[in-house]
Amino acid sequence: MGRILEARNLSTQGRSQALSLIGSGAILIAAFAPLMNVPVVGAVTYFNGDSPFANATGVLLIVLGMASLAFALIEKYSWLYPLGFCSMLIAIGTLVSWKWYLAHVNNSPSAPATGLLDYFTRSASKGLVGRSSLSFGLPLLIYGAMLVMLAALVRPRGVATVNSEPQPH
Repeated sequence: MGRILEARNLSTQGRSQALSLIGSGAILIAAFAPLMNVPVVGAVTYFNGDSPFANATGVLLIVLGMASLAFALIEKYSWLYPLGFCSMLIAIGTLVSWKWYLAHVNNSPSAPATGLLDYFTRSASKGLVGRSSLSFGLPLLIYGAMLVMLAALVRPRGVATVNSEPQPH
């Protein structure tokens, strides 16, 4: 029985480390990957905007990715739960704020246009925001967070090996 438990422990150790390394890499790449595409403007990342909050979120994702990579390399898998959970919260928060912004821009009444150029500028900006779409950065972040949490879930657990069979001397 002890050998079976020990073999199971060894088989999950490689799986858990591989999952956590891939998930950590996905979180690191997602910090720089485009989150959404806006016509004319281009790809929007955490670092190419004017928002200090978005920049801080990008830096936090880099810290989370590096920490999960470090914990994966030193095989402290139980620390991966909070790191994956924080990454998932960032992904959900980004998605919710993007959806809220879309709804806010499309439904908000604007001041009357003061001229023909102002009218076309406002209608064009509403059209651009309405035609924006998600890019691969957000699904990659969700994928990485899920892999990191899955690695923590399937981590090898310390088990006492009990040998019920006497050892030959």
